[in-house]
Amino acid sequence: MIPVQDAWTRAYAKGEAQTPRVRVTFTDPATGATTDAVPTEGTLTRDNTQWPRVTAEIVTQGAITPELTAPPVSAYGGTVTIQQGITTSDGVTVWMQTAFLLVTGVAIDRPSGRITVSCASHEAAVNEDRYDGKTATAAGTGAAIITTALQRTLGASWPIAGAFTADRAFAAGAWQYDGDPWPVIEQISAAVGGEVYFDAGGAAVLRDRPVKVGSPAVSVIVGPNGQLTGYSSNRRWAYNRVALVYDDGTSRVTGVWQQTDAASPVRVAGPYGRHTYREVVSVPAGQLPTAGNANAAAKAKALTLTNGFRSVELRAVPAPWIEPGDTIEVGMFGLTERHMVNVVTLPLSGLDVMTVTTADDTYTGGIS
Repeated sequence: MIPVQDAWTRAYAKGEAQTPRVRVTFTDPATGATTDAVPTEGTLTRDNTQWPRVTAEIVTQGAITPELTAPPVSAYGGTVTIQQGITTSDGVTVWMQTAFLLVTGVAIDRPSGRITVSCASHEAAVNEDRYDGKTATAAGTGAAIITTALQRTLGASWPIAGAFTADRAFAAGAWQYDGDPWPVIEQISAAVGGEVYFDAGGAAVLRDRPVKVGSPAVSVIVGPNGQLTGYSSNRRWAYNRVALVYDDGTSRVTGVWQQTDAASPVRVAGPYGRHTYREVVSVPAGQLPTAGNANAAAKAKALTLTNGFRSVELRAVPAPWIEPGDTIEVGMFGLTERHMVNVVTLPLSGLDVMTVTTADDTYTGGIS
């Protein structure tokens, strides 16, 4: 959850009238000069099911004549800061920074003068800095190995915060980069039950992957003063069993997790049957994990997969402080539930609702 001022959350909770505000600041990579703009259209999306985790498309309006319609920022090193705010019914204006992103593309359309700026969080830069050949990791904890990989691209001074509760040491060569680095970073974080993402200020955050609902970052309800404008609920097949096969070219170790809760309708021994996710992980010779560590990695992987049994898409008045992993309380027609947030898409025009995709394991049982 991004820190937010009380004036905003109070107005939101009461369903008070509010005037939305959005502004973006583009920064030139060569001079450091900044240019402010108010988007006419666009979206900001935070999605923990993909990387880059945060993406944005910002649409601004250029001039009526071609010579005055120029790119507001360079796609070759430019950055953008997004701020969102409201003016409350009593005239108080509050702001919060919701993203600091890399500019990945700038498109100008004539004769409309429409300028579209595409942006992404810093996973994009880390992955673009691909390894030319196979490179083994040094010995160290998961956090240390990931920090080294991030600083290789972003620099030693780049802010990196947080920690993994179940972090552990890996031998030299336990992981190997060969081209794209970000999938390996995700494998390392998953092996210790964690995740890596970039926050609204651009800092890298290492943390345990949220798997249980907690205190809600916001409540959205149906009603005269409510914020919920619509929703759809979907229950479907998902994986109730995970097999991670570690292969060093000669031998294999397989880590397994499966849903065995007798009370769960998706238990492997029940009428739902076995639905297995299988992945082969190549490791250097002699670097196979222990059976215990392989099983722990399978369980960590399951945490990223099993929330697919039920998802709910909400449409509501924007609450820009919500992030993936947050808990949201939903007051639907005659039903109040707490869900885990997976995806948030916010309008940058200030004239539309947000959409939030959540996961809920109330009816299928969690992972233990």
